[in-house]
Amino acid sequence: MKGTYVIASVAMLITVVHGQGLLLFRTVDPIFDIDGKTPLTGDAFLAQLYAGLAETNLAAIAFPLPFGTGTKAGYITTNSLTAVPELWPRWWASVQVRAWKVSDGQSYEAAVAARGHFGVSKIARVITGDYDGGVPT
Repeated sequence: MKGTYVIASVAMLITVVHGQGLLLFRTVDPIFDIDGKTPLTGDAFLAQLYAGLAETNLAAIAFPLPFGTGTKAGYITTNSLTAVPELWPRWWASVQVRAWKVSDGQSYEAAVAARGHFGVSKIARVITGDYDGGVPT
């Protein structure tokens, strides 16, 4: 059955290294399959962070990540920081999570084109951290 995933919210920790905006991609709420109850689990599903200066120019950043399993099913957790091109400290950034089923495509765009399983979060606006590496206020 094909359909759209339920992505309730996304949270990121933001910091800066060497004057470049970085994001740490982690979800706070689980991402569910089309039934709205079954959390996505394992490497059969991927999620990727899209970011940009404005909602109209979001681009995929970093690599797609698999979902957790067991008690971490439905969640994305990583300790890898990802640079956002053209994003400087204390600038507003637009961010969105996009998820898809790998068997429907090797990217979110491929899964959409195949009319497979996919979903997106709402676009969130965040401010990157300061030059000292601190988190935003």
